[in-house]
Amino acid sequence: MTMILKLILIVLLGFLAIRLYRYFTAPAKKITPDPINKKRVEGMDLVEDPICHTYFPLDSAYKKILNDEGKSVYFCSAACFNKYKEKTKREES
Repeated sequence: MTMILKLILIVLLGFLAIRLYRYFTAPAKKITPDPINKKRVEGMDLVEDPICHTYFPLDSAYKKILNDEGKSVYFCSAACFNKYKEKTKREES
C-alpha cells in the first residue's frame, strides 16, 4: 500500500515540476489589440469649417471655394458659407 502512495506522490511531484518548468520558461505572450478597436475607416478625409471650426467628412461638404491664397475652403452648411461671404466682404471694404 505504501508503495502505491509513493508512486502517486512521485508522479504528482513530477507533473508539478514539469508545469513549473513550462510556466517559467515559456515565451511571453504577445498582447494583441482588441479586434473591435482595430477597425479602420479608409478614405475618410476630414476638413475644418473656417467659421464654426467643425470637422466633417470632405464628401459631405456644403460648398468648396478657393480663397485669395489659392487654398480650398470647405463649409459644413449654408449658414457658415454666408457668414464667410459677409466676413470677406467686410474685410475688403
